Amino acid sequence: MTTRDLILPRSDAALLDAIETSLPIDRNAASIAVVHLETGASATVNGDRIAVPASLYKVGVLVEAFRQIEAGLLRLDETLRLLPIDWAPGAGILQGRIGTQVTITDALRLMIGISDNTAAHAIVRRIGVDRVNANNQRLGLSNTRYYIDDRPDTTTAADMARLLSLLATGRLAGVEATGQMLDLLQQVQPAAWLPRGVPPTIAVAHKSGQLDAVRNDAGIVFGPTGRYVVVVLTDNRPNAMKGENAIVQVARSVHAYFAAGG
Repeated sequence: MTTRDLILPRSDAALLDAIETSLPIDRNAASIAVVHLETGASATVNGDRIAVPASLYKVGVLVEAFRQIEAGLLRLDETLRLLPIDWAPGAGILQGRIGTQVTITDALRLMIGISDNTAAHAIVRRIGVDRVNANNQRLGLSNTRYYIDDRPDTTTAADMARLLSLLATGRLAGVEATGQMLDLLQQVQPAAWLPRGVPPTIAVAHKSGQLDAVRNDAGIVFGPTGRYVVVVLTDNRPNAMKGENAIVQVARSVHAYFAAGG
């Protein structure tokens, strides 16, 4: 799958000004990447700075799972037995179901929809963490790594914007698999900061994440002038709620800018 048909991003100074003006936290506490997929208009704030992805790593897991599904290495109706090694604290409902079985379909739905950590661990055990990382590298996400040990996961706003741009434009999978991934990302999520920044009639396919003071959201917005990608990664210590508000405000300003023809 090549990226030769992608519209090349072009730096948009007015878009950058709109983003920076709306940012309610110190710019050093945020990493932002925005790109309009129809026009190429783009802007970044600390776009290549290494950041903690929190649950955004699950987008890469989703993409690799569907790559294997298309390759015949994995089936959506396949069942996974949840093992003690899969157990994870935090978000999810599968922590209490160790020893039972779950389909790949349901595990993916829970991993994205409610950010179920146990579901994510089970899927990664099945598809292989090395394959997740290898696929990220193949797609050009040079600063994105996911580990199953105690090493910190890494990503950048630019990497996440690239991944979502490839997904939105059908460069990661066929039509059916692309549609299935977008449907999963359009589930109503508990932490929906990007959707809060756009009108309720606007569809957003996104994944949020939080860990300690980290608040992240990355998504594809189906706006009135076409699709665009917004990634906002924040680490606003000690007030994480200001990071959440920053995501909402950036989403709002970007939507207003593009809706006005920017």
